[in-house]
Amino acid sequence: MSKVQMTRTKKTITIGGAKYDVYPETVRIKDLIINTFVRDGAIDQDYALSLAELYESGHEVTRILITSDLFVVDGRNRIAGADLAGKTEIDAYVLADKFDKKTLLAIAAVSNMGGSRAPTSSDMLLAITNMVQAGASAAWIRANLPLPPSVVDKYMFTVRSRVAAQKISEARRAVATGMTIEDAAQRYGADISRLRDAINGKSKKSTMDMFSHVKRSVTMRNKSDGMKNKTAFDNMVSAYKDGEVTKEQVMDVLDMIQHHGNLSVRLSEDFRRRFFQST
Repeated sequence: MSKVQMTRTKKTITIGGAKYDVYPETVRIKDLIINTFVRDGAIDQDYALSLAELYESGHEVTRILITSDLFVVDGRNRIAGADLAGKTEIDAYVLADKFDKKTLLAIAAVSNMGGSRAPTSSDMLLAITNMVQAGASAAWIRANLPLPPSVVDKYMFTVRSRVAAQKISEARRAVATGMTIEDAAQRYGADISRLRDAINGKSKKSTMDMFSHVKRSVTMRNKSDGMKNKTAFDNMVSAYKDGEVTKEQVMDVLDMIQHHGNLSVRLSEDFRRRFFQST
């Protein structure tokens, strides 16, 4: 596994009241590993494009936060923006100390709380869910997140319900491959009564209907976006021929379309990483 070669003087930064020793370094974007998620959603396209403009203009952007072995703790949108701007490197703070997965998730969540884009309830629910999956207890989360205990308890209730539902889902898949209901319930820690209800109460047809609907929606949306981009480009070419816009303006529109295309690729990669982390 690659590691950052520290070349600069260590300094201390504050995140949510806690102090962390870091090294300010410049790292290659392609070496970064993104597997810490505390936002309930993919990259914010508009925000990433705005950040790309800042990087292109040479404006100073807040450093991302990473570990010494190049795992990203905070800064996915900044990485997307720098990448869209054609940058191959990005400024980062490298944590001097080692932390386990649940602590890195807590640091990432607290970083978001103090940022310009405050986390939503869905974001916090995702962050706490991932902390629980990484081994955090309710008491540990209360001690490491600056949230009232009652708020943490509310999130934990939802997390436990989701974890139970995931166990049912995993057990259902095992039964579908030939495992008995009893063995599946025991293997995945699922409630056997709820497992039976889930197997008997939901038809395959409804699942296939949902799959077909989503697949059709994605296809239609992609076709629609493609047609809109083609229309916009055709209009600019026509205006250029009529002397209403310059060649540079046509190229600007092409660059914008390409930016959105590149961001769509990054979004699909982001979706894939998020899915594999949750399975």
